[in-house]
Amino acid sequence: MNNRDHNKLMQAGFTIIRADSSSMTVKEKTAGHSWKKLRGPFETKAALKKEMEMLLKFNLIVED
Repeated sequence: MNNRDHNKLMQAGFTIIRADSSSMTVKEKTAGHSWKKLRGPFETKAALKKEMEMLLKFNLIVED
């Protein structure tokens, strides 16, 4: 997705998240076009993946 796609989704009420495996955190896209830490840091990649799966069960959260 590009910034235009992100903006359309955010205006429609969605939250965009991504897993950052280098810092072991879940980040969300903010209205200012930047990514900020939402959850973490996690101790293992499995814990990070489990958190992502849990968050993606919500209807208004999408993954980048």
